[in-house]
Amino acid sequence: MEEKNHLREVFQYFAQFHYAPSMAQVHTFYTKKISLLKLKFDLAKLASGGELQEQIIDGVSVYAMKNEERYIETRCRRLPQSKDKLKRAQKVANLIAYLPQIQLVGLSGSVAVMNARPADDIDFFIITKPRELWTGRFLVLLLLQLLGVRRGYGEKKVTNKICCNLFFDGRELSVPFERQSIYTAHEVFQMVPLVSKRKSYERFMKKNEWALKMFPNAKLNKMKALELKKISKDLKTLSIFSIGENILKKFQQTLINRHKTNERVTDTQLWFYPNARHGLRRRD
Repeated sequence: MEEKNHLREVFQYFAQFHYAPSMAQVHTFYTKKISLLKLKFDLAKLASGGELQEQIIDGVSVYAMKNEERYIETRCRRLPQSKDKLKRAQKVANLIAYLPQIQLVGLSGSVAVMNARPADDIDFFIITKPRELWTGRFLVLLLLQLLGVRRGYGEKKVTNKICCNLFFDGRELSVPFERQSIYTAHEVFQMVPLVSKRKSYERFMKKNEWALKMFPNAKLNKMKALELKKISKDLKTLSIFSIGENILKKFQQTLINRHKTNERVTDTQLWFYPNARHGLRRRD
């Protein structure tokens, strides 16, 4: 009975997004320590009893609870367009990687879990070098603007546009305590590292081990991030911009404050989210 309740918690969470999780995702977000073999047994038992439906999509088993079978069809329908968005995201991330201020480009949101609709944008999480947060953000947004793929403030038609909704300075990689929620823990483990310099992805995960307390079966994302060794050089000439960090900080803060709502802006972290679901820590 306890195992069934834990499984229902997993499926209820994903149901909010009309999503049918894979076995690996169910295992990752199962809230108690469990072996993959035991989980397979429990899933098979529910499937044989008609409480769960299983289907193979792109070589992967995905699941949906009874009366939510439509989420399997939704996942199947959204997979091709999600793959296309992933390719677009990787190409843009490869260009951002040339900026010396940037240490990590992570893919988050619907594209990271292959659940994107055609009209969806592409969410990026950026980590910069220590004390180069505002310079890094300025250059990233400028590059996206020049490429014609930046999602602007209040823009409605955002298909395949890039939305950089999280910027972390390398000095502070920990998610603030008040934002250490179930939702944020999901985002931490679902994030796909497209570019990682000097093991920035591993350092970020190490600094956020609190998420393992919520999901003890979770592991690092195994998708291969672009290594800077494969790029000839960073654009070293752009390092000169770093001397204007404080100027760029004041300039950008002025623009941000004009439209500020639920954003969280500090000296080391910038959270740009359209709603509160990205949320605050549960107090239970």
